[in-house]
Amino acid sequence: MDCMIRFAAVLTAGALALACSDKESSTELHPEGPPMVQQVFVQERVVSGETTREKFQLAFGDHPGVPLPDEDPVNGDDRVVNSAVARGSARLRVVFDELLVGNYLEEIACADGTYSVVPIGADPDDINDCSGPDLSRCVAVCIGDSGPVGILDENGDGAADDTRMRDYGGGELGASIVCGDQPMPLDPELSFYDPSGNQLLPAVGLPDAIDGLGPALVLVPDDGMKTGAACTVAFRDEVVDKDGNTVCAPEAGDIDNDCSPGDTSRISFTVEPLALFESAPEDGETDVPLDDPALILLTFNAALDPATVDDALTLVDDAGDPVPFTIEVSAENAAQVILTVTGGYVRSTTYTLTIDTALTDKFGGPLPAAVTLTFTTAAAV
Repeated sequence: MDCMIRFAAVLTAGALALACSDKESSTELHPEGPPMVQQVFVQERVVSGETTREKFQLAFGDHPGVPLPDEDPVNGDDRVVNSAVARGSARLRVVFDELLVGNYLEEIACADGTYSVVPIGADPDDINDCSGPDLSRCVAVCIGDSGPVGILDENGDGAADDTRMRDYGGGELGASIVCGDQPMPLDPELSFYDPSGNQLLPAVGLPDAIDGLGPALVLVPDDGMKTGAACTVAFRDEVVDKDGNTVCAPEAGDIDNDCSPGDTSRISFTVEPLALFESAPEDGETDVPLDDPALILLTFNAALDPATVDDALTLVDDAGDPVPFTIEVSAENAAQVILTVTGGYVRSTTYTLTIDTALTDKFGGPLPAAVTLTFTTAAAV
């Protein structure tokens, strides 16, 4: 949805919400009181036996059409999601009971490559006046030091071609994921505010139907979240509804429960711990080729702090003698470590690699327990 349509949707839906205060209204929006968070969904990794899968799962709140977490070794029947994906597909969908003022959450692309906040009180006509070659009536958005520069509108439809989350400075957006008192950097291009939707699930089946719940804010971490950390969602004071109320989270996401404006502390979930995702050679592998160079590849579920890698790894042969190696954290994938055994492998030898708890992710999340890998090289041909 481009910015003009999205902006118009906010205006139209806001007018509807203003006229409908009945909680049984067809809009399912509740504009009275502070805007409340009804649900938070996270991408979760579920491990059942030897099977690993991901699913979009309720981490806060409830919905009659969304089942509770599966009864598996990760969650049991606990309502609290405790294994949000740390990196890769990590994202949150935060669903509200009413519309927020989108101007405080998003900004639009200008023709000169900058981004502009849409002022409160501007309307779609103001955006249209800032498109095309004639900018004489452009007074609301995309105003540079020397006057109007126009919105980015390459298709000429009178609407901005692109939007992103509003940057309040230093990469801080209107909303944040806070893990262990540490804000997680968010991707302003992939994160977005969706003013559409209500509490009625569309008939497309789960999990796709979850994307119909709204209004919603989708938050996408720039490079994952702190492993093993307890997380919440926080909002800047500027993020408000049409009445100027700040966001809060009622107990269990039940809008019949009161909550104090600005208090979202009831939202809580944890992130999966730092873990070794895969290795080459694999643990227990035999007949490992005597390649030159002799490499060991380790891939973790989160980007690593390179300063912690050297002291966390040791390699010994089957006599218990240390084996020299060099370490490199991949420039293309900060979750991957490449070990080069400097003297090469010795045939018919069992090697043991230990990764201890000195290893942390880029946000300081530690490896919860030491990991040991053993593999045996091939015999002489």
